[in-house]
Amino acid sequence: MNIIRILLYKEFIIFKKSLLLYVSFLFLFPLILFLFFSIPLSLLFMDMKPIYTIWSSIGICFVCSLFLTYLFHFSYLSRIYKKETTKSLPIWPYHYLFSGYIFSIIVGLVEFFIAVLVTSSMTSDIISIVSLIKLIVIILPSIIIVCNLSFLIFKISDNFMAKNIFNILIFLILSLGFGSFIPLSYFPENYNNIVQYLPIASSIYNAQNIIVSKSFFFSLLFISFFYMVVFSLISYFVIDNNFTNKN
Repeated sequence: MNIIRILLYKEFIIFKKSLLLYVSFLFLFPLILFLFFSIPLSLLFMDMKPIYTIWSSIGICFVCSLFLTYLFHFSYLSRIYKKETTKSLPIWPYHYLFSGYIFSIIVGLVEFFIAVLVTSSMTSDIISIVSLIKLIVIILPSIIIVCNLSFLIFKISDNFMAKNIFNILIFLILSLGFGSFIPLSYFPENYNNIVQYLPIASSIYNAQNIIVSKSFFFSLLFISFFYMVVFSLISYFVIDNNFTNKN
């Protein structure tokens, strides 16, 4: 536990060095999405109830939180796993795994709260405490899944160009492919039937139901936690293979 605390302390020291830059971006990112996604698309979905800007606010919160989690975790991986000295340290693979998860959860939830604050001020729609707690429970497995996805992409992206291509793809999929800004009902039926059972898309769908005062589906929440466990196990075995084989 002390090792995980040390690894986390190291990350927050690095974060603190550019604190003003990071905090500014955390506030600007949801505002940019609102201006360039929600407002233009509200002209296309004028007949939605509730109004589109309120409905899409939860999409902004999820995209901001998950995409920044992906970027920060990727940066964390770059600092940890590309150093040859890392393998010689008396640190077990699960230390790196859990410290990365904890750091990413903190970043993801901080950005989620900031995005909720920004979107609420823009739409004048206040999320209740009960709804906020439900949203946190829903987004947590998605944050862990994105961490694992970041790790897998980190393992296969060998150069700067490949990394940026994956970054763009992840952002586009989160924004436009999982129903964050375009309702899944507007997609072809076959696509909708498949995507709504993917972990992140199902979490976004459940969160949107909460925003419009509908009950969320426990089956979709179970799917998210199931995928979280599966992806975490895969990441652990990959890390264990890399860092315990020192010969």
